[in-house]
Amino acid sequence: MNLVYIIGIDIGTTNSKVALFSAKGFKQEKLYRFETGKKINKDETDFDLDQIWLNLKRGIKEVSNEIKEKNKIVGISIASVGESGVLLDSHNRRIGPAIAWFDPRGREYIKKLEKKNALNKIYRITGIPPHSNYSLPKILWIRNKYPESNKHDVTWLCLANYFAFLLTGKKTTEVTLASRTLAFDIEKNDWSEEILESVHLDRTIFPPLVRSGEPIGHLTKEIAEELMLNKETMVAVAGHDHMVGSLSVGLNPNNELLNSTGTTEGLLIIQEKPNLSAESLNCKLSNGVYVRPGYYSYFGSLPSVGYSINWARNLFGFNVSLLNEGLQSILNVYQSGGFNKKEILFIPHIRGSGPPIRSTQSKGLIYGFDDKTTREDIIFGLFLGLCFELKNLFLIFKKLSHLEKPIVKVIGPAALNPLWLQLKADVLGCDVYAYEIEEAVAKGAAISFAYSQNLIKQTNDFVNEKVTIYHPNKLKTEQFDGLFQSKYLHLLKAKNQIEN
Repeated sequence: MNLVYIIGIDIGTTNSKVALFSAKGFKQEKLYRFETGKKINKDETDFDLDQIWLNLKRGIKEVSNEIKEKNKIVGISIASVGESGVLLDSHNRRIGPAIAWFDPRGREYIKKLEKKNALNKIYRITGIPPHSNYSLPKILWIRNKYPESNKHDVTWLCLANYFAFLLTGKKTTEVTLASRTLAFDIEKNDWSEEILESVHLDRTIFPPLVRSGEPIGHLTKEIAEELMLNKETMVAVAGHDHMVGSLSVGLNPNNELLNSTGTTEGLLIIQEKPNLSAESLNCKLSNGVYVRPGYYSYFGSLPSVGYSINWARNLFGFNVSLLNEGLQSILNVYQSGGFNKKEILFIPHIRGSGPPIRSTQSKGLIYGFDDKTTREDIIFGLFLGLCFELKNLFLIFKKLSHLEKPIVKVIGPAALNPLWLQLKADVLGCDVYAYEIEEAVAKGAAISFAYSQNLIKQTNDFVNEKVTIYHPNKLKTEQFDGLFQSKYLHLLKAKNQIEN
């Protein structure tokens, strides 16, 4: 096979990336990164689509300039956050804002949906617990605020599909993103007529379904000329960012968990069947169509992790380099037995809470400090609290998915943070594999395209990144388990009772 290249795109909540990869070994040749444009008005946050589009085009041009023979760039593959999208009229004009996934607008429609459809029925159909994060309440909010959206010839495009449409002129819905809308029947692999009828939406609002990484078309003539690329360059949508990122570590079914870190932190496993049980619903876990055909994702997300770290940075006036120096110093103290008698507990609900009690109104809590508490104590307590929050979710996965001796594969910023990684291993009591992948989601997007085009035979044939394994310290695991059971869970329960 002649050496060819793929551009992988990751449209994230905080930052977006455009990266060029060779299809042999998936070496990253060039990266363009930019802050994801947003419009913020008090408690409302919308994605700034014009700014994102402008930066995506700049990024594609910059990374493609690495290759003189443009015909060797065979594809562009896009991953994005999972729930936000765009409503278009028949002339492809946008109707209303592109509401950020975490924006609670539309939550009143969740209550109405639950009145018309029993909660367990919605979960059995969609595999996800009703929440304002998903696409359907955002569509209903726009429809109520913008009368022109009530016409029959409007189209909803998930975020990655929207930018693929701008590149190709083709409207599609990639299946992993479809399964994040709250309108998709996960077992039938089609739109749910029952749910759509209950909210008076026609299924024609959603364009045809396509698989992850499947090309939807070529660049339009105008776009190809503007980007100085071959007009035969194909465009695909890789899908939901957390799922796409798992391809970069060769995640295997059943006993491996992906721990993706960034603005949010997620745990994900691959299963052959969705878990639609009442217990799974009570724990607020999400099923989805996975990026590899024939599999399903099982997913839980903690919404406040990145915000908690940024809060601490701003509070103490740390830039990134100062924070990293401080974390290394704290790690050295921790490994020499320091912090053993410190019990500062941080419940990191800076932007709400994730499973098993999911609430956008949940608040953070710090317990256990006194007049001798240092800045380092607080930072150690912050990362320990992040790990306890993860442990709460991890134990649910172990129970509901019957995991024995699981291993956790970490991608994102945490993979470069030795203190956080060792704490994960010690708190969870299992091996933690840290993958030093510069851009895991963008790489996963490129892999998804390559797999669909038979450029590779299996999605995990090429995983050759630097991996560091962190083993749990048995004594520390026992110590942390005692602290988790005797104090953390009691604090969490008391806090939830106060808030409710």
